Amino acid sequence: MNFRAKAPKTIGARVVFLLGVLFCLAGCGRDPFLHRMKPLPAETPCRIAVLPLINETDYPLAETIVYKVFSVELTEMGNFWLAQEGDIRKIFQQFRIYPGQPLSPEQMKILADRLNVQLLITGNIIQMQENPGPNGSVNPELAVRLSILNADTIETLWSTYHRRQGIDYQTTMHFGQINSMTRLCRQVAKEIINLWFEQGLTPCDITSQY
Repeated sequence: MNFRAKAPKTIGARVVFLLGVLFCLAGCGRDPFLHRMKPLPAETPCRIAVLPLINETDYPLAETIVYKVFSVELTEMGNFWLAQEGDIRKIFQQFRIYPGQPLSPEQMKILADRLNVQLLITGNIIQMQENPGPNGSVNPELAVRLSILNADTIETLWSTYHRRQGIDYQTTMHFGQINSMTRLCRQVAKEIINLWFEQGLTPCDITSQY
């Protein structure tokens, strides 16, 4: 019996179908998967806003943990100027939207203009859990999708999917294995940001902004 999945007939459905297949294939590997829809702005972006992430899991405060860790790593690794979390949340309050709820393109444009940023970063936490590991240890697992948007046009430029678990880093005799969710979040953030740098995102010379 042939169990091959049939490809959707409409163009829109085909795009969604293909992206789903690509993300599934990417999830089977250990490297982040980057889908580039449009090129980054020609001018090196220094001013970035990381919007509150959407938590699709039941892990408590997953969106807060990943948001803070990713923001710290992006600042330290790229020397970017990030919009203050408090300023972003004030605008969310003015829109009467709770963090974790998506903004409309019009609202994103207003937010970008008020914060005077060049890029927006949005994201979803798809999987976050702590599994039993060998010998009573903990094996954390994290899957995220992060997107880079042009702040002027609100178009999605890059979309990145990455999935990792602590045991992925095990070498021998459990050495190197990551046993905490915070450490795994930091490692996943670094791997995504490093991929962005490899593919053309340029770290910012913040001194040129003053």
